[in-house]
Amino acid sequence: MERIKVDSSSISEIGYDISEQILEIKFPRGAIYRYTNVPAEISLKLIFADSIRKFFNTCIAKNYQYEKVEG
Repeated sequence: MERIKVDSSSISEIGYDISEQILEIKFPRGAIYRYTNVPAEISLKLIFADSIRKFFNTCIAKNYQYEKVEG
């Protein structure tokens, strides 16, 4: 999955697979997590949020299942 770099101190890259509804988050220390069943609109809201960290913590971290895939 391709990821884009984002301007955030707590998240370095975000990727999204629309057909699988998988959101991939890369953190600054290199860990990568995949969040499942994330609607496309949520991934877009994350990318364009005024505070990516706040949106992630509020709307994604505790609301979607995830697995650590690297780091």
